Amino acid sequence: MHGDAQAFSAALADARQRDLFVVQLGDLVDRGPDSAGALRLAIEMVAEGQGRFLLGNHDDKLQRALRAGSRVVVSQDLARTLAQIDSAGMRSEAVSALGSAPLWLRFGAWFMVHAGFDPAMLEVAYPDAAPASRPARGLVHRALRGQTPAQARGEAQARDAQGHPVRLHDWIDDIPAGLTVLVGHDQLSSDSIVASTGRSGGTALFCDTGCGKGGRLSWYDIPRSRLEQGRWRLDPGVAPPASPVAPVAC
Repeated sequence: MHGDAQAFSAALADARQRDLFVVQLGDLVDRGPDSAGALRLAIEMVAEGQGRFLLGNHDDKLQRALRAGSRVVVSQDLARTLAQIDSAGMRSEAVSALGSAPLWLRFGAWFMVHAGFDPAMLEVAYPDAAPASRPARGLVHRALRGQTPAQARGEAQARDAQGHPVRLHDWIDDIPAGLTVLVGHDQLSSDSIVASTGRSGGTALFCDTGCGKGGRLSWYDIPRSRLEQGRWRLDPGVAPPASPVAPVAC
């Protein structure tokens, strides 16, 4: 979403009209014009039972910056986001909402995570308040930041020609057959959602098409008929989407 509250508002209005449940894939904030507004919409969406949002790496960094005592390098984007949140008087609300956001969700043959998948995620019910069953640090990194080249201690992170961290996608080969993983994080296209099938037979759908970064917002509609055999790993009483519709990128 990256701070594009206007696009998010339009998408939520469309989802309400068609009685769809929304799973937002993370990175609500930074880069776009209205990060506080996008976060506010997400908080209201959860409160109304219309959807859930996942924690992305930008949301995680914001969460750490808002917590007293956390050491975070504040970029220009993050500084603008923090100023917007303070201006809106929603600092404590933001801390609470980001602190309760799940890293991933699974519904039957559909798995949603911000950046990257690992098979071990299938063994961890999340969110879970029990410390003993919280995800390992490596899984948290994969969920928030995807897969990056291995680094020796003290080495600088590898970056591409645009200055962005180099990211690998070997994890696609670990998606088991029959499972579809929806991610954001990596923008592989400005026009449509990109599908990639791995060696194990599973599929990844890259849904980031540049919203808040000069591109547009895309989403994927899952027909109810393809959800009926699964169950949400969500709070009791949250209903899945009700309207069967075709996949769409908008």
